[in-house]
Amino acid sequence: MQKLGERTFDVLFMNAGIFGPVPQSVENATDEQFAEIMLTNCFGPIRLARNLLAKPKLPGGTLCFMSSHRGSIEMNDEAGLTLDLYRASKVATNMLSRTIYADNRDKGLTVLSIHPGWAATTMGTLDGTVEAEISVEESVIGVASVVEGNMGSGRNLYLDYKSDRLPW
Repeated sequence: MQKLGERTFDVLFMNAGIFGPVPQSVENATDEQFAEIMLTNCFGPIRLARNLLAKPKLPGGTLCFMSSHRGSIEMNDEAGLTLDLYRASKVATNMLSRTIYADNRDKGLTVLSIHPGWAATTMGTLDGTVEAEISVEESVIGVASVVEGNMGSGRNLYLDYKSDRLPW
């Protein structure tokens, strides 16, 4: 942090994620597996964001978090998917990003949680065992567009790569 000095930024984007073990049920997951996914997907990005809170230009600065549609409590109605650990980590990330917003909204901070789409990455295809819905290029272009279109708005939004609102 000291190396950043007095510099400020228009946008800070927190991107960290692992899928975790497959299958991932609460009944079968070890404490270590749960801790690894929570530390990587949630606490790491949130801690970093908290430590960088002096760095977004205010008002108008924007913090972004790579989320997932799996982090929506309301949308969690797909039976048969054993994604307990991943979902819990993304719900926790969304909750804590909203807390950052609540603590800083009076300063004009924008906080975005963005689902990048089910992209053709190693994680998105579970090492090639499933087919993704979109290309990495489409995801990246979409996420960049969402950030650009909402930065500096002073709002807290949960959006997908097409800029559609997702229910918390």
